[in-house]
Amino acid sequence: MVLRFLITLVMSVLALTAAAETRVALVIGNSAYENAPRLDNPERDATAIADRLKQVGFEVTLGIDLDYRGFRRLIGKFAREASNSDISLVYFAGHGIELSGENYLIPTDALLEHEAEADIESISLQTLVEKAALARQLSIIMVDACRDNPWVSSIERLDKTRSLSRGLAPLPDPGRGQVVSFATAPGQTAADGEGDHSPYAESLLELLDEPGVEISFFFRRLRDSVRARTDGEQTPIFESDLPGREIHLVPPIAKDAEAETSDATGPATAEVEGENAGTSDNEFLNPLSAPRSRS
Repeated sequence: MVLRFLITLVMSVLALTAAAETRVALVIGNSAYENAPRLDNPERDATAIADRLKQVGFEVTLGIDLDYRGFRRLIGKFAREASNSDISLVYFAGHGIELSGENYLIPTDALLEHEAEADIESISLQTLVEKAALARQLSIIMVDACRDNPWVSSIERLDKTRSLSRGLAPLPDPGRGQVVSFATAPGQTAADGEGDHSPYAESLLELLDEPGVEISFFFRRLRDSVRARTDGEQTPIFESDLPGREIHLVPPIAKDAEAETSDATGPATAEVEGENAGTSDNEFLNPLSAPRSRS
């Protein structure tokens, strides 16, 4: 009982700390496609990710099984919110395709009979990247949309000499103060998962509320977790253009709360303390010029 109370107390402190910054998220899970096989997990993935983000201080807009009109409407709402926020985050689970080097996220009502109609029936990933970048300090885009492409053999191409990739094109260049993450490498497919969540979502759920993890390290740990979970068959990648200071998605635990939790939990908490030793205060600055990192 005491342990449960302390964990609840710590999570409340983390949410209040995050509330000092304005954090908004757009989370979308498309499972029920009208013209393609149903995906089992995106709806569950998005719902669980949305709940976890709320716990760490995000104001979340959740969209499930969005058609084109609904998708565009939520993007507009998110753009307004992101422009008044310090931190913005986008998570998409569902189908995505690459056409002529550009990545598109697929609404549930898309037909995709011809490549020339792709920008009319689907959502350019670049649009979400640009809207997320309206945040003042940090924006994060996470895409679990590299699942096997059901349109690979049916869509009519403009250039009939080029084959259609089963995965996505390379990541778009991030803006300043931005991180873009894909569930797997370009041209590769990501697993939908045999359990309740995809491997990418399962790893995110394990890591999202862990305090004191610097954001670049967060995405490296995400990569390693998914790789281990899939026996090396799936490796997430990310690109970032971040300032030269530590940034924490979830702030480090205050020393007094950390000590109380250590007393209640013993060695397990001491191990976490050792991992997070030496982390700096969670201070977000306006992005400065810094080398772009790729993993």
